[in-house]
Amino acid sequence: MMVTLDQDQFTITVTSTFITQYAPEELPLLPGIVEVFQHNPEKFLKKQNEGGEDLLGFGPAEVATLLTPVVLLVTDAVITAIAEKSAASLVDRIVERVKKLFGTHRKKIIQVPDLSKEQLTWIHEQAYSKARTYNLSDNRAMQLADSIIAGLVTSQPPKKP
Repeated sequence: MMVTLDQDQFTITVTSTFITQYAPEELPLLPGIVEVFQHNPEKFLKKQNEGGEDLLGFGPAEVATLLTPVVLLVTDAVITAIAEKSAASLVDRIVERVKKLFGTHRKKIIQVPDLSKEQLTWIHEQAYSKARTYNLSDNRAMQLADSIIAGLVTSQPPKKP
């Protein structure tokens, strides 16, 4: 059985849950950072990789210490990887690319299959690895990977006996 997820909504939900639990001091910034992320994820990624220049009016040093942008990017990257492995989402990705060419914004809806223990382990490893590329500590990277898995597991329908 497949579960349909709105990729942006899933990413924002996991990020909100993570920030609430591990960095509540960033909660007032969350709506603004999410808005920048949703408006142009590619530009957001570029700014994050370049040191966060002018994200929400903060300089590179301030943004480098924020978890919220990293959590958004890692979660979105992991969900994108899941979508790319799902044959059912191929048509959606093609349609999305075509609409981007013509300037039409479309929600990223993906189909997530039932995930086996092995797949969840792979996803956890991918999330952890991606988080470490953004210089999150080992502990924070593990917490983020755990949060993404928790979000995926709770979005799955209960298994029938």
